[in-house]
Amino acid sequence: MNSIGFIFGVFAGILILFYVIGRLVDAQRSGMLEQYEVMRKRFGFELRRFGSKWGWGIGEHYALEGRYRGYSVHVYEHFHESDRRKQRWTSMTFELLFTGGLELLAETPGTQEEARFERLHLVEKTDSALGKDLGVALCLNDPKWKPLDLEEAQLERMKRFFENASMGAIRLSKGFIEYREAGTLRESDMRIRFQDAILVLADISDALSAHPNKDNWEALFED
Repeated sequence: MNSIGFIFGVFAGILILFYVIGRLVDAQRSGMLEQYEVMRKRFGFELRRFGSKWGWGIGEHYALEGRYRGYSVHVYEHFHESDRRKQRWTSMTFELLFTGGLELLAETPGTQEEARFERLHLVEKTDSALGKDLGVALCLNDPKWKPLDLEEAQLERMKRFFENASMGAIRLSKGFIEYREAGTLRESDMRIRFQDAILVLADISDALSAHPNKDNWEALFED
């Protein structure tokens, strides 16, 4: 009888533990879902939920998906876990398959250290007038690069965005342009930056779609 009681107690304790963990996860996730909901309504995106075998909400994750100016857009959280720590990011990607093998990195003095991407060995820094004007360190792998053709309103929007004291990094790679920040999107300040980033990435995407070097980008793929 005692052994049955002990087993029952252990089982009940496990259930309680999973319940408590689930509640903690819900509390941490609620802020993210609030910000996702604002973006969903603002841009007409769809909120997708990906379940978990664990139940109680443990291991579930969410993403925003939709289209903006004709581009497929995804907003999602992801992480990398090493022996020392677990690094979380929130990313937003635009699908730009027409860019072929073009690789591009854009960082500012305010770019978070944890948000920076690894610099691919093919990516070279360019002293473009646009980068200097926007205060952006621009690296890319197109040796015949020509400046992006941007309208004055787009330039002003980019200037305001890149002047953020704390922001993420932008990378174009394998046909996807990505804006990434460290951490989970739980605060309104971060959500506003992502809303601004949607406009900026759309402007960059439009300019890339009309770039005179577009037909040569497939040849930039690494052997």
